[in-house]
Amino acid sequence: MSNLLFEYMKDYLVNMLFIILPILFSQSIISKEHTAFETNKQKFFLAIIFSGTSILCMSFPFELGDTILDLRLIPFVIGMLYGGVRVGLTIIFSSLTFRFFLGGIGFYLSVVEYVIIFLLIYFVIKNNYRTQTLWKKIITVSIVTVIPTLILLPFAYHVVGSIVVVKVAILLTIISFFSLWCSIYLMESTIEKVHMIIQLHKFEKETIVSHLAASVSHEVRNPLTVTKGFLQLLKEKYKDTEDRYYFDLALEELQTAESIISDYLTYAKPSMENQEPLNIFEEMQRSINVIRSYAQMHNVDINVAGEDISYRGDKEKIRQLFINIFKNCIEAMPDGGTLTVSMFCDQKIEITIKDTGVGMTESQLLRIGEPFFSTKENGTGLGMMVAFSVIKSMGGTYKVLSKEAEGTSFHISLPLTSKM
Repeated sequence: MSNLLFEYMKDYLVNMLFIILPILFSQSIISKEHTAFETNKQKFFLAIIFSGTSILCMSFPFELGDTILDLRLIPFVIGMLYGGVRVGLTIIFSSLTFRFFLGGIGFYLSVVEYVIIFLLIYFVIKNNYRTQTLWKKIITVSIVTVIPTLILLPFAYHVVGSIVVVKVAILLTIISFFSLWCSIYLMESTIEKVHMIIQLHKFEKETIVSHLAASVSHEVRNPLTVTKGFLQLLKEKYKDTEDRYYFDLALEELQTAESIISDYLTYAKPSMENQEPLNIFEEMQRSINVIRSYAQMHNVDINVAGEDISYRGDKEKIRQLFINIFKNCIEAMPDGGTLTVSMFCDQKIEITIKDTGVGMTESQLLRIGEPFFSTKENGTGLGMMVAFSVIKSMGGTYKVLSKEAEGTSFHISLPLTSKM
């Protein structure tokens, strides 16, 4: 009996080894590129490696009496969950092709099983699987995996005509649950590790920028101010049209340089210095009025909803926070669109800013707010960097959600510091 159990465990562990090794190997791929199965290269890697894993599981099954079992569905489920529909279809095609050449009535059962699981996983992906907690992911996928077994069990019982098929189905379900839990845990750990590395690199860059800004910005700003003053005096002295054009151009570039340096200074010293009682909803509306003409130039409609909320803070930095985010949202809608802004208060001030623009990939989303990173051709990334720095200095938190071609939404939560 012990020898038989050992044989069962050996064959099962061989199947698990086929599944776990690709997951562990994928750590080096995504850690190197700092994206979690987002690029086409990574998805191609998932499709190939899990197709091979599925075939290996079928090639080395484990036997329970007269029943032959394997874990070929586990690579398919994991590959589609983290790689998407195309990866799932690739694994289905390769697995069913191999299963067809093996022969037997089991091929048709496999087709039905794959179709059912494919549709269920597609539904799970559409309902934001990536944003769920670890345990919710495990429970959701476990339910998805057991549904085909429950659907096909009556048919299998009718064909075999024995209660053994029920026992095998229960055992296979338990084995599949355990295997899925291990696989999902490993995949989530891998993705979490990549996110930690990204955050560490981001923090290092922010620290360098902060030190650089604090030590250099004041020294650079003073000569710029002097130069700007003398250029304005010379502009009044020289009345020639061509001369005035060059003076205007030089002053405009100096103004741009001053704006960038101001962003650096705000980032280096984001604390709320000039705190005063204010209505934060009114400050948001004032920021919208400032940016409204810019929105009209880009054919962007602005919808605002909210309520008056008493707050104590630095008026200028709060306006800068809103304007920087509004400006980025508008520029993300080159063909026009709608900017929706709302502000409500429960136990905290909840602010939502949503655009209908081009959106961002997962890799771009992970880097938003990083110094010198921008999705715009001539962007510096300083605007979002400053905005997030101001939020942190106010004791708040933020979350950015985005999908390509669907837009981006900023969710900001600020504590109520005091009543007016």
